[in-house]
Amino acid sequence: MSSFNPLLRVAFLALLIAIIHSPKKVEAQGCLNADFESGNFTGWTGTWGDGVCTSSLFGICLASAPDPFQYNGLNQGTNNQAADATPEKNHFIMTGGNDAIVGAGLPVVFQGNYSMRLGNAQAEDGGESISYSFLVNNSNVNFTYHYAVVLNAGSHSSGEQPYFRIRMYDGSGNPITCATYDVDANSAPTIGGFISTPSVLYKPWSSVFIPLNNYIGQTVRIEFTTRDCDANGGSHFGYAYIDAECAPLEIISSAPTICGGQTETLTAPAGAAT
Repeated sequence: MSSFNPLLRVAFLALLIAIIHSPKKVEAQGCLNADFESGNFTGWTGTWGDGVCTSSLFGICLASAPDPFQYNGLNQGTNNQAADATPEKNHFIMTGGNDAIVGAGLPVVFQGNYSMRLGNAQAEDGGESISYSFLVNNSNVNFTYHYAVVLNAGSHSSGEQPYFRIRMYDGSGNPITCATYDVDANSAPTIGGFISTPSVLYKPWSSVFIPLNNYIGQTVRIEFTTRDCDANGGSHFGYAYIDAECAPLEIISSAPTICGGQTETLTAPAGAAT
């Protein structure tokens, strides 16, 4: 019979588990809380405001500039607050369920326990942004962001439509062009993936993979912006759901093992399928 001390055996197993899992822990620390899994906005910064009116008639704003928003910081609403609920806030942690406007076609959480919503379904002459910065190293060069968009279309020109915008910048403030995304309620029908309903155009969760190998050693920043419209054709809203991660790229297998004559499905990581 072995005389190996049970306490030493437990300690050895704990150490072995720590060694086996330590690479994934390092990778997870590469962009802490990019996925909002802390249940808060740690690591994220924001802006919000009403924009600046550039053209008016009889006290009615006919056109407005989207930037700059007046206020720096997060105008945070209650967790999981429905998009069409009041009071009007700009930044929300989402914990589950479906979008209040779209319904079952749009879950408010991408994966895991939390995502966030930027904006709401209260049409006003305003908008909001949220951004995240991190130092690129070998453990976080595989950055993936996930987003879903809801746009309330109106009879405006493209410059006056609600919109959703994504920008990513390198350490010198230069745009990382492969991460750029612009859509408004006019252009949405021409962009793949949007679904039209009587009240809104929406795009279900989509994933985009951004390789950052060329930016190791730089602090990069990704920024998401949504904007409502309040112009001559009326008021219309725009908002988005957001998630992100620096998880390692791994081929996803449909089964842990495979035997002769059986089949298995291999799936590319989210956002890297093309």
